[in-house]
Amino acid sequence: FWLKLLSSSVVRSRHKFQFLMSPFGSFVASALALGVTALRFEEIAVNHEEGHQHRLQHEPKCTLGDIENEVLSTTDIFMRSYHGDLEWLDHSVPSITESMQCRLGVLRDVLVIVPEDDVPAFNEKLDAIWSREQFPAQLRQRWPVIPSKVKVGDGYQEQMLDKLHADLYSDAEHFVYLDTDTVLVRDMTREQLFDDAGKPYLCHRNATKCGWACEMWMQEHVKFMLGEGEMLDHEFMCLGEAFPRYLYAHLRVAVVEKKGVEWLSFTSNARAGGASP
Repeated sequence: FWLKLLSSSVVRSRHKFQFLMSPFGSFVASALALGVTALRFEEIAVNHEEGHQHRLQHEPKCTLGDIENEVLSTTDIFMRSYHGDLEWLDHSVPSITESMQCRLGVLRDVLVIVPEDDVPAFNEKLDAIWSREQFPAQLRQRWPVIPSKVKVGDGYQEQMLDKLHADLYSDAEHFVYLDTDTVLVRDMTREQLFDDAGKPYLCHRNATKCGWACEMWMQEHVKFMLGEGEMLDHEFMCLGEAFPRYLYAHLRVAVVEKKGVEWLSFTSNARAGGASP
């Protein structure tokens, strides 16, 4: 939310939510009904000695690009996760990786940031998915699993801090936040992220149209963090937007101005290996 407020003067406004849904369950029904291409699995019959079963077979519905000669973009996905979300990778990873194959030059790397103890499990999971789906090996290298740089003893706060320090994990010029349980409804394109001038879109909607949950979040949580303002009339929780790199340092300066020594002490201790929330 902080990033949205600080970026509002430098991005194009988009009054609709983009192409992501989460969790996976609600996605499947609408995706199958629409016949969209991101759910690139088709049900086929398989005969076994035990009987007649069904399985899902991966089948890309696009002309795959030449990854060997791809001109990489400078936009990375930032995916902050933990071991409790491992099962969702079976759905999100194929969706995102196929988009990377079908739309070259849109996404560079998918940064999977997890607690240090979870790194081996995530690497094993990704390796298993690559083996099952037969994705190109060079794309696996573009899914680095990186140990979190912060530790505060509270997983939720660790995720918040990591997302506010995304620029410390990569030299990307833009970062796109995706959750572990997010599946692309269609391939991600540059036109969905940026306008013709290269400015990233800002997605928001009227909080009253969003419903009770959005109004409650803005009035009972955001207002106490940021105070009164026009922003409370809108809701900004939309995945799949590209945040410029320079915003992160600007954001941290703004927070220091509001919270001062308290914030500086908390973040410096967290990055040094532990702090009390």
